[in-house]
Amino acid sequence: MENIKAEFSLETVSDGVWNLIPVEVKRFEHKLIIRQPGEPVWSTFNLNILIKGDHYNLF
Repeated sequence: MENIKAEFSLETVSDGVWNLIPVEVKRFEHKLIIRQPGEPVWSTFNLNILIKGDHYNLF
């Protein structure tokens, strides 16, 4: 089972050599809003990136 509090990524250093890099995972959830069928639903999230040079992926 996955543990999102201990996620890692592999970075290739050379052939057969890798660095194990810890990854911080955050979860964003939509607020439950009752709408009419077909009416669009959206949420707004603010993301502040404080450290330059790091890699960020949004899924």
